[in-house]
Amino acid sequence: MVSSERRQVDEHVNKIIELKNKVLRILFMDQEILICDLITKIN
Repeated sequence: MVSSERRQVDEHVNKIIELKNKVLRILFMDQEILICDLITKIN
């Protein structure tokens, strides 16, 4: 019983970490695009 619950928690944590990584990646991509836009505008 306990081990299956623990496995569920582990899966849940893994999903949260994946989501966080996806969001971070998207945010970073947006920032890179913004920075590139700024640089091209300055030049």
